[in-house]
Formats: sequence, C-alpha cells, structure tokens
Amino acid sequence: MILTAVTRFGDFFNATIAQLMHELGWRPEMIGYGGVGSETEARIIGRALMSPTPFEERFEAWAKNVGVPTVHDVAELATSVKLPGVNLIADALGENYQSPSGDPTSSDSRGERGWRQFIDAQIPFQPVLVTLGKARKVLNADRGGYVDVVLKNHALEPGWQIATIQALDARAVERGDKRVRASKPMLVPVRIISTQESHGIISDVDDTVMISWLPRPIVAAKNAFFTYVSDRQAVPGMSKFLQFLSHSHATKTLADSEQVKKFLPPTVYLSTGAWNVAPSLRRFLARGIFPAGIPLMSDWGPSQTGWFRSGPEHKRKELRRLTQLAPHIKWFLVGDDGQHDPQLYAEFAKEFPDRVAGIMIRTLTPAELILSSGKPSALGQLSQVFEGVPDTIPVYVGHDGFDLARQGRISGLIKSSYR
Repeated sequence: MILTAVTRFGDFFNATIAQLMHELGWRPEMIGYGGVGSETEARIIGRALMSPTPFEERFEAWAKNVGVPTVHDVAELATSVKLPGVNLIADALGENYQSPSGDPTSSDSRGERGWRQFIDAQIPFQPVLVTLGKARKVLNADRGGYVDVVLKNHALEPGWQIATIQALDARAVERGDKRVRASKPMLVPVRIISTQESHGIISDVDDTVMISWLPRPIVAAKNAFFTYVSDRQAVPGMSKFLQFLSHSHATKTLADSEQVKKFLPPTVYLSTGAWNVAPSLRRFLARGIFPAGIPLMSDWGPSQTGWFRSGPEHKRKELRRLTQLAPHIKWFLVGDDGQHDPQLYAEFAKEFPDRVAGIMIRTLTPAELILSSGKPSALGQLSQVFEGVPDTIPVYVGHDGFDLARQGRISGLIKSSYR
C-alpha cells in the first residue's frame, strides 16, 4: 500500500517536473545506452529525459540572464576570502577541474563528476520510436523514462550495428496525428551476435574492472558522486586480461565478399550500478582500453515490489536473458569476491553448464575484505561456493588481472599471442 502510494507520487512528481521543463523551453531527448541481439532479434535500451545538458549549466545560463550569482561566482568568492573548507566545497562543485579547453563550465568538465549524472528529469511514459535496420517500433517508456525493447526481423549482418531512438510529440501521438514531431535521432550501438560465434564475456564492473571499494558505503559514495570518471582507478591488469581473453576466442567467419571476417567475442558489462552512470562507464572503459561492450545496469529507487532493487536478482535475471537471446554462446563470467558474484556464477554454471566457458574471480585485498566482511581471506569460502560446479568449467581465482591472465596462459585458455 505504501509502496504503491510512493510510486504514484513519484509518477506525479516526475510528470510535473517534465511539464514544467517543457513550459520553460526544454524538449524531450533520448539517451542510448546500447543493445545486443541475434541475427533475428535485438534488445535496445535507452531513456527519455528532458535535457541532455547538465542542470547547473542551465542554472548558470539563467543566473547570468537575470543577474544573480552563479555557482562559479560563489566558488570564486569563497576561494578569494579563504573560507574554512572551501577546497572541499570547490571540489564537490567541480570548480577545481579544468577541461582541456580551459572552460570550467563545459559539458565535458562539469559532466564528469559522478553526482551530476544523477541530476536529470526523466519523462514517464514518453512515446518513443526505435529503429534498427528494417525493424521499427513505437512504444511508451516506463515510469522512469526507460526504454527496453526487443525488435525482430531487423535483417542486419552480425557485428556492430547502429539503432536510432527518438522521442515523439506525446500530444500528437495521443491525438492520433498522421505526422508527429520527433526529437533528433540518438544513435545506439548494438552488437549483433552471429550464429557462428561461440564465446562471449560477461564482466562485473565495481571492484572487477574499476576499483570502487563498493562494500565501503562512504568510499563508494565518494567514488559514485564526487570522483571524476577520468580519476577512477582500473583494477591492475584487468584491461589486458579481458583483451587477451577476447582476442584468444575471436571467431573467424566468411563474409559475403568471400573475405575472412574476425569477430571479437560479444562483451557485456553487467553491474548493479544505476543507468545514470552508463555514459561515464563507457568513457572509462574506452580510456582504459577495455574490450568494447554493452552495459547492463539497474534502475535504482523504489518500485511496486520493494523500496530497493535487488542487485543479485538483477544479475540473475540478466544472465538468463542473455542465455535466451544467444543460446549457442558459452560465456566467460568475470567478477570479484566482494559481493555476490561467486555465488551467482556458481549457481548459473550448475544450472547451465553448457553455457559457461569459465569463471574468473578477482579476490579483494585483505584490507578490502576486512572492511567489507570482517574476514582477512575468502579463498576458503570460494572453494565451498564452487563445489558442485562441473569439472569441465575452469575456475580461476586471482588478486588482479595479471594473476588471472597468468593462470589463463598456463592452462591454455589464453593464447600466448594473438593476431
């Protein structure tokens, strides 16, 4: 009863904010998170928001127009008079960061800090047009503005393809107009998996590819809300490990032109983090030279079924959905022992032993483990977790990507060289 009231209030609040933004001149636009699919159907994910521009840029433009101090003006004044704690305040506001162009209010510099990604104005139930190849579909976003749709019969070749997603004029759609105004098309990268491909990679994000110390709430909050993406630290060696794993299991197929075409395994970054951070995650992965892949994140906040979304249930559902989408693919499952990855991967391997090529677990440092679970080592626990996993599925446990790559080379899972 309470959850229903809260979600209804949330719908009303978001709709009101969206309407207010519309009256102030803002227009619906889309964010494309990515997509993955087979040669017959593909899943596309995006979100409808009132503006892709950071909120404070809009505020500063308004403040300059009416002649009131901007956030930047306040920060400069505080710095000039040397108020106590001003450096911390400036850091939180982003005033101590300069973009390559030297403009502290550019979208590149001011959009990098984590908390800015959580300031948005989603549009509940926004009409949206999604196009992929020959497939087109008009649908409504959900109450959070999210679009998660499967398009069939797209008639596209395997590999990386592009979908487009557009917000439609809600009033025109409701009236049934033949001509409907749409926002500019947002391009969405989609990985189409060939029936000739055999392997794929599913990797966790926090404390697997990116050091976040997620079990520590204060440090996790700092990383999520205050640290710039460019300042986030990658797990040592994990980029090279995933690249080695990817290139070692590339599939060579014959294209229509009779030329050999090389497909690197489809890669999915499965995380319990919020969808808001997906664009920043993509930039982090690109900077770290991680394999190109599709993020599968989660929607935070209350729903009709609970106050908070279940992280393990989210990963469990997505693992099974990927199995249904590409039933011929054997997945390498990469995670860490800081949360539930070992238990989830062991459970999945027992249920779908022919769909798992291997399990790779990065163990947290003793300090991380003590802070997260109060125990200095989890190796004994891991040996119990993986009891019952078929012997045909290799399990690797290492402290970082270098350790996992070394084990993979010794066992022959990773080739010593690739081309």
